[in-house]
Amino acid sequence: MTSSKQRITNRRNALHSTGPKTTVGRRRVAANALSHGLSVPVDPLTRRELVDPIVSKLADEDLPENIRLDLATKIAEFERNIAHQRERFADSMSGREPTSRDVLGIDDIFIEDVLDLKLEREYDAFGGGCAGRVSEGSQGCAEEPPELERPRGQARAERRTPINRALLPAGRQPTDQDPEGALMLVLHKLLPLIVSPLGAVVFLIIVSVVLKRRGPAVLALIVLWVCALPATERLVWRGLESDYPYREVAAAPATDAIIVLSGMLESSKTDKGIVSQWGGATDRYFAGVDLFQAKKAPLMIFTQGGLPWSDLPLEGGLLARRAIAVGVPEAQILLTGHVRNTEDEAREVSALMELAAIKTATLVTSSFHMPRAVMIFEKEGVEVTPYPTDFRAKVGLDWTSWAPSADAFGETSNGLREYIGRAYYWAKYQLAD
Repeated sequence: MTSSKQRITNRRNALHSTGPKTTVGRRRVAANALSHGLSVPVDPLTRRELVDPIVSKLADEDLPENIRLDLATKIAEFERNIAHQRERFADSMSGREPTSRDVLGIDDIFIEDVLDLKLEREYDAFGGGCAGRVSEGSQGCAEEPPELERPRGQARAERRTPINRALLPAGRQPTDQDPEGALMLVLHKLLPLIVSPLGAVVFLIIVSVVLKRRGPAVLALIVLWVCALPATERLVWRGLESDYPYREVAAAPATDAIIVLSGMLESSKTDKGIVSQWGGATDRYFAGVDLFQAKKAPLMIFTQGGLPWSDLPLEGGLLARRAIAVGVPEAQILLTGHVRNTEDEAREVSALMELAAIKTATLVTSSFHMPRAVMIFEKEGVEVTPYPTDFRAKVGLDWTSWAPSADAFGETSNGLREYIGRAYYWAKYQLAD
């Protein structure tokens, strides 16, 4: 049995430890949160006893309600993880109780620390806080703008020891901290409209008006008519889904993890707060859960999809809670960071798989989206086994297939947009190579 003197010496030596030095050791330690169920978000609906006291303490802060709830949830997650560390430490102390904050207790000091972190991030976004970031050959930092005050956290730093901010859970980054990424995402959303059926129709009508010719207007009507036919819609979607047909769950091979891509929830603000409900590609979630329950993989990975200009909850955490509700263990769910598109998802999943030493994975997404997703994931060095779902191509033709409709026009446009996305990434990777 370890003596008291040896235990004290071991703890003193541990303070100087830099952690594992080998790649295998680092991967094993990186999966500790997974082993103890610490990577799953706190559900504010089922853990109100943890979240509500924090929300009430944030009531005086000038923050929107949904931001207060999100911040309170992350504080509760942090306190849960700290409580786990205290419990392990208390066990090793042979009955000695922790002397710091009560387990899962909340205090005003910690909340102020988190708010300070938010202010410091905003400060850095405006060019402040350049200490330690002066490049070689530079002349130092620019003078601080007079209208921007230094974050209050530094003013209180002398009064108490600051928390280790590296331990704080990652959250949604403000849009203004990544203006280039947000701009590129906007361009990705808007540029396909130029070569879409709607863009073509508008362009031809403008040309007809400017040139005072009927030809372009007639051509616009033809494009509108053809793209609004259900027959055209079915032709487009059959082509999109031809590469990855339907597969039964039993036919799917076993892998180390199941990756479920975002894109299936819609959130709306109500008098009762933010309500999330099923949207488009819901089959992605159900297919992933079916694969897990069929024991095709021991882990599920949900991507935290969310637009940078939106303040709605990230999708991955909501899906994780739904999965837990149907029997998926918390300790077997992993979440990526905030992602905005498929390319972000591939990068985040690649980093997560490397940290958790995951070698093989099943990729679950819509059949029409699978070719582009596989191309992007492979470019990021992630070899995946595709499992397509969410099939949208309609079967058969009848007399209604030749009657134009607004729904058919919209679906045809969405299908052509996917072709444009494939062409964009193919050209991008070809030029990069």
